[in-house]
Parts: sequence; structure tokens; C-alpha cells
Amino acid sequence: MPIQVNLNELEAPPPAPAPAPQQVPSWAQPSNRTERRCVATNDVTVRRAAALDSEVVGELRAGDHCTVDGRQQISRQGRVVERSRICAPLHGWVSTQRLGPAGDVLELDARPPPRSAFYAGQRVSVDDQGGRLACRRGAGWRVDLEDGGTVFVDDDSKLEPAPTPRSHWLDGVLEAIAAPAEVFLLGESTHGTKDYYALRFELVQSLIELKGVSVVAVEGDCVAAARVDAYVRGTSSDRTAEEALRGFTGGRGTTPWLWRNREVERFVEWLRERNASSAAACGFAGLDLFSAQASARMVVEYLELVDPPASRTAADRYGCFLAASEEEYSKACLEDARLDARGATQRVDATRAGCERVLAELQAKRYEYWDLGDAERHFNAERNAEVVVSAQQFYAKRLTEPDVTWSVRDQHMANSVLKLRQDLELLRGAPPRVAVLAHNSHVGDGRATAHARQWNIGYLCRETFGAGAAIVGFSTYAGHVTALPERGSELPLKHVLKPALPSSAEALLHANYAAHPGPKVLNLGSAGDDARIVDALHAPRPQRFVGVNYISDDERRRHYIDSRVPEQYDCLVYVDETSALEPLDHLEEWDHSRRS
Repeated sequence: MPIQVNLNELEAPPPAPAPAPQQVPSWAQPSNRTERRCVATNDVTVRRAAALDSEVVGELRAGDHCTVDGRQQISRQGRVVERSRICAPLHGWVSTQRLGPAGDVLELDARPPPRSAFYAGQRVSVDDQGGRLACRRGAGWRVDLEDGGTVFVDDDSKLEPAPTPRSHWLDGVLEAIAAPAEVFLLGESTHGTKDYYALRFELVQSLIELKGVSVVAVEGDCVAAARVDAYVRGTSSDRTAEEALRGFTGGRGTTPWLWRNREVERFVEWLRERNASSAAACGFAGLDLFSAQASARMVVEYLELVDPPASRTAADRYGCFLAASEEEYSKACLEDARLDARGATQRVDATRAGCERVLAELQAKRYEYWDLGDAERHFNAERNAEVVVSAQQFYAKRLTEPDVTWSVRDQHMANSVLKLRQDLELLRGAPPRVAVLAHNSHVGDGRATAHARQWNIGYLCRETFGAGAAIVGFSTYAGHVTALPERGSELPLKHVLKPALPSSAEALLHANYAAHPGPKVLNLGSAGDDARIVDALHAPRPQRFVGVNYISDDERRRHYIDSRVPEQYDCLVYVDETSALEPLDHLEEWDHSRRS
């Protein structure tokens, strides 16, 4: 039965109490004074004047570090600049309701801090207390004390260096790339830096003697490198290293001065002398694909010795691709695609199939050809046939699909490393350890950069060898560099390498290690004393990559890629100021150039 209610007997509810006036803290109340602004440039904040230091924003004072929306990433950190306002990188003005105090963070400033006589990781004493310099903070240092405390020192005169045993930089690198590494990828941030060549060859010598490396593979032409290999093994008619390196001067191949320079000449002579007195010889190999014409001739000449009919067939199949130069082939593919896209694709595929058939037949008749000739020469013919296959794909897509040519080239170089190991395992019974010398953009793991969609040697080797691939990057802040001034130029010039951008990884390293004696080695997998610097490098930062060209007036767009450095390399060797690589040819033009 429904309940009946007399509405006249109901009492009105008591009135709700009036809401208490909202207590607005003084720091959140509107400011009555004229708003003053600050400027944000290059992902960093220009700090306000000291006149604002007494103004309080909640628990934060003007000039304090803070976070936005509680996020701790470097890219979202800012500095309070006035009451109820903040200038944060890439975000402009932000409400105080979104602010929170930040932990101790690395100093980011639009201008580099003044040069210090100390460096991060150095043992020091402050007011008779021992400690370690953790990182730069503005013009000063954060010092982690031995008792667990932390102090900030704004004047070098307050620091006293503590005596510490100094180890050679090679010790730090060898510790960072310890077993089970089988493939050692050694990079360079610029192609034309003398220091990188000298340091890498010093490291390679240690790897040969201590780690058993038996092949040095370079970002150079396969055919030209084979001539050097014959010289270091004592089977060549070349009398000097300079003569053996002349193979890098002919044809369209790698820019000659990359391997025809003083540092390479010295290393090749050392390797020849070392092999002459050692039972375990170390070879020299090229990984690149810029030798299609020469590689095709090598394949045809080899087949002429072991199978003349197959030699004529191979020459016919290569003829569609190599009737003209590689550059002319690229232009012909582009024009063909414009006139008849579907037909052009079919013709390119047919040419590729012909090149692949030559390689497949070499592999199928491997043991048959071994009985007629030399096994090592046969493997060399197979590698050159692979160069032709990859070069055909590269040049066919160079103008029609330029975005994929990087992956085509690096996939070829990574496969060449694998092929070298497989071939030498068949010949010697065990896979060799290989040292690879190439640019940072090739050997660093590309997945940790803004170009993650492209394959590179570092990424493919990590996928193939896992922990067996050890990657060492090399970096610098400023100095001189050998490079071509613009596309189309043939003679290298000595340029002034500008100081790195303020927000770059190189600028962070310069701020903390400019005074470090000799090369600074950062073990990115086990940072130790460099933990704060390595943590800061985990945030995406511009990293400089200079290839054969250096365009100094457009550096940010042409030579910097946002990267997470500790994910790219296992170890990073930093040299604050470097010198230009000295080529063997055109010295007068190179030495008299004055570029800034």
C-alpha cells in the first residue's frame, strides 16, 4: 500500500550555511604592478634580474627552479621569474596553480657558463670537507659531500682539488665495452677531425692486442679497402701505405680524404708491421656501397677465371645498371618514373633481379668454384656482388625515393659486417671480432634519435648481436674540422668548427668537462661519478653530426639531430677542442683556407 504524506505537515529544511569566503593566499592574488616579461630562446630560459629575488610565489621564489604539472623532464622545467608568472621552455607564461618545486636540476642557460678549472667527477675539498663535483650549476658547482650532504659553490676559489690517481682514457673505454662484445662500433661526430682518427686507431690497436680483433672494417669502398688489406698482409705490390691508399682516389667512391690522410697512413703502416711479426694477422675491409663499377669488374674478372660463360652472363646482367655512371642511372630512373611510373618500376625490378641472380649463382656454386680457385678470393667476389645488388637499389631510389636510401645503405653495411664474420668463420673455424669505424650517425643506435624510422648500423647490430655489439661515440665542443664547404665542391678545406649550440649535448659536456685533462670517457651504462650528467643526457637534446660537408651558417637545421645520447652509445669519449684532419692530397689548398 503506498505511503500517504500530508504536505502541510512537512517542515522546511534549515537554511544552508553561507559558504565561507575562499582563502586566497597572498602569492596567488593578482599583482597590481606592471607585468614584466622575460624571453625564452633555444629551449632554455633567460633569467630575470636580481630585483625579483625577494618576490615569493608560494613556496617558490623568483629565480628558483620549478616544474610544470609535476613533470620532472628537463624540457618541462622552468625558472620562476615574477609573481604568478613563469617563463618555461616552449610554453611561455604558466599559471601558478600548475607550478611545483623542482628537485636539484642541471643549470640550463642561454649563454655558456664561464670556463672552470675543474670538471665534473673530480674529487675536491670544500671547507675541509671531502666531496665530488656532481655538475655545473650556473657559474658554480654542485658538490656531493662524502657525508651524504650537498653544497653549492659559486666560486672556483672555494674549491681545492684532491689528489686522485689518474687513469688512461683507454682504461675507461675498455671497461665500458668489456665481454661479451664481439663487434666494436667506433664512431665520430665529424668526418674531418684528426683527434677522432688518432684516438680510434689507438683504441683499435688495444682491441687487436687485448680483445683479439682480427678485422678493421671502415665506412669506405670495398675494392679500395681490399687493396689496403693486401698491403697490410704483405701480399701487395704497393711499397708504401700511401700507395696502397691510392685506391680511394678513383671513381665515384667514398670521398678520398676520409681514408687518404696522415692518421690512416700511420695506422696502415703500423698494421703491416704488426702483421709481419704476428701469427694472427688483422685484415682491413670496406663496408660501403659506393664502388658499383669497380665491384662489378671484380666479379666479372673472378668468374672469367673459374667459369667464363658465367662471366659473360654476369656482364650482360650488370650492363643494364652499369652502362652509364651511377649518377646517370639515378637520373634515368627519375625521368623514366615521370614518364611511366608502372613501367619504370618493372624495369628497375628486372635489373635488380639480374644483379641478384649473379649473387645467387656465386653462392650456389661456392664449393665448386673453391676447387678451381682460392676460397678467400671467392668470398671477396661474393661481397662485391652484394655491393652491386645494394648499389643498384640505392641509385635507383636516390632521386625517386630519397628517404629510403639511408636505410638501404646502412642495411648493406650492417649485412657486410655479418657477412665478414660468416666468411671468416668458414675459413678459420671461428667468427672473428670486428672493429667498425664509421660516423656517429651510422654506429649510434638510430632508435634514440629523431630519425628513428631509418635503419642504421648501430640499431641493426644491436638487434643481431645483442650485448655482443659495443658502441663507442666520440664528441667535441669546438675547434677545427676538414670538410667540403658546399655540395658540388671537390677539395676539402680546413674550417673553424663553431662552439656547439647552448642547448646541445655538446654544450652540457663542455660546461662540465672543459677542464678535464685529456679525453673524458663517460660509461653510459654504469655512470658512477658522472651519473648526474648522464641522467641529463637522457632527455632529448640536439647533438651535432658533421659529415663530408660543413655548412656553418645553417648548423641547427643541417648538422643537429635531437638525440638521447645514453641510449645511442655504450660509451662516449669527449674531447673539448679538436683539430682538423690533414689529407694527403691538395695540402696547399687545404692549409691556406681560412673559414669561420
